[in-house]
Amino acid sequence: MVSKANTDYTRYSSWGRTRQPKNLAGAHGTQVTAPSTAAPAAVTDGYATENQRYLHVRLMDKVKASAGIGIKIWGYNHAFGVWSPLTDITGTALEMKVTTANSPILRVFEISGTDRVYFQQANVLSITSDDWSAGNDELHAACSTF
Repeated sequence: MVSKANTDYTRYSSWGRTRQPKNLAGAHGTQVTAPSTAAPAAVTDGYATENQRYLHVRLMDKVKASAGIGIKIWGYNHAFGVWSPLTDITGTALEMKVTTANSPILRVFEISGTDRVYFQQANVLSITSDDWSAGNDELHAACSTF
C-alpha cells in the first residue's frame, strides 16, 4: 500500500459560502482600488463576489473638502454578460455618500449571487462628489453568505 505524505491533502476554499465577510481586495484591512468616475465596461472590471449574498461596504472621508464623496455600485451577471447599476428589492439604487469628515458609513446590501461588483465615484443622493483623494478617502468592500 502506498502512503501519502502529510502535506498531500485537500484544501477547501471558501468559494461560494462564507460566514465571515471576505475582503474583496485581498487580506483583511485592504481597501479596494480608488473608484473611477467611469462606468464599468470590461468583464474584468470590479471585483468577483464568488456569488455571495451580501455586500458589506465601508466609505469614509477623513478630511471633507467641500461636498463629501459618493459612490454608485454596479453589478455584473455572467448569464447576461453586461454591467448594470444595482438596486435593492424596492428598486432604490445602491449608492452611498459621506458628507461629514471622519464619520465612516458601513452598509450591507443584498446582492443575491451577482457575479461581480464595481464601485464608481459619482454624484449621488443630492451631492456633487469631491475628487477622490487616496490619502483621505477610504473604501472597503467584503462579501458574505450569512
